[in-house]
Amino acid sequence: MRDLLFEDGGAVGLSAPKRGEAAERTRGGRVVVEGTTKAGEPFVTVFEKEDEDEKELAAVLSRELAAFATRIGAGELRSVLVAGLGNPRIDVDSLGSLAALRVTAGAAGRRKVGSVGIGVPEQTGIASAELVAAAAAVVDADLVIAVDSLAALAPERLCSVIQIAGGVIPGSGADGGSRGINSATVGRPVVTVGTPTAVKGRLSKGGSGADGLFTVCGIAGQVAFHAGVIASAIDSFLAE
Repeated sequence: MRDLLFEDGGAVGLSAPKRGEAAERTRGGRVVVEGTTKAGEPFVTVFEKEDEDEKELAAVLSRELAAFATRIGAGELRSVLVAGLGNPRIDVDSLGSLAALRVTAGAAGRRKVGSVGIGVPEQTGIASAELVAAAAAVVDADLVIAVDSLAALAPERLCSVIQIAGGVIPGSGADGGSRGINSATVGRPVVTVGTPTAVKGRLSKGGSGADGLFTVCGIAGQVAFHAGVIASAIDSFLAE
C-alpha cells in the first residue's frame, strides 16, 4: 500500500491557499480543493459526485492535471513517462498498474509517451524510486506521472476522491514507506495521482485490538473504474 504526501483537503473556504492551507473551488460541477501541505508540497483533491460519470470525471481530471503540471513548472512536454506503482496481484493496491496498462503508449500528438508498471520492491528487489528514475532516463522524460493507490484518513474518502500532488512515498500507507518519488529523487518534474482504496483503523474485540488497513466491498470494481478514469484523463491531457 502507498500513500501520497498529503491525503487530506485541510481547511477549505480560504481566500487563497498558503502553506499548510487550502482553498475550495469547483470545476465541472465537482468540488476541488487546492493548496499546499505544511511542508509546502502542492496538492489538488477532486471530490467525486454520487453515481459518478467516468467520461465527465476524466475530463475534469485532465484539466486539473494540465493545470498542476504548469503549477510545478513543467515546460514543453516532448516525452512523458507514466509509472504505475503498486502490487498488481492485490486489488486494493493495483490502481497504478491497471492505469499504466490502459494509458495509450507511443506517440500522443506531439509527444512520446512511455508507460510502465513499476511493481513493488518485494517483487522486483529494486526500490520503486530507482526504477522510476531509470525508466524516465530511458525515455528522456520531461515529466513523470506516477499513479498509485492511497491510504485515506477517513472512511468516507474511500474511492470518492482523486488527488494530484508533487510526490508519493511508496509504502507509507502501511509501514512507514520507503524512498519518496518526487522531482528531487527522480531528477525530473513529477506529478502523482491516485485515489484512496484503504483506510487505517483498529479492529477491537474483547477489550483488545489490532491496527490494520480496511477497504470497501467491491474494491476490484472501484479500482478498475478509477484506473479507467485516470488513464483517460492522462491520455486526454497528453493529446492536447
